[in-house]
Amino acid sequence: MDKKDLEQLNIIDNQIVDVAKNIKVLTRLSWSSKIRQHFLSDWRKGNPKLPHVEYSVDENLFDAISALKKASNQLKVFDNPLST
Repeated sequence: MDKKDLEQLNIIDNQIVDVAKNIKVLTRLSWSSKIRQHFLSDWRKGNPKLPHVEYSVDENLFDAISALKKASNQLKVFDNPLST
């Protein structure tokens, strides 16, 4: 791998980091305070039941997935041993 390849990998790495900064998994999966309190109350009584929770969809996530696929495709050239 030469200097040009390393520079290209650095560019792709920076793109991945920039996209990943905007992906908030745990924030999207957290329960509201009311649901959390109800679950914990039932749990303390020895009757834990998982609540039915509807999660919102982040429309920007589709753009992030597209950007990650693009970066992944750019990395494929480095997986090919004949490309060097």
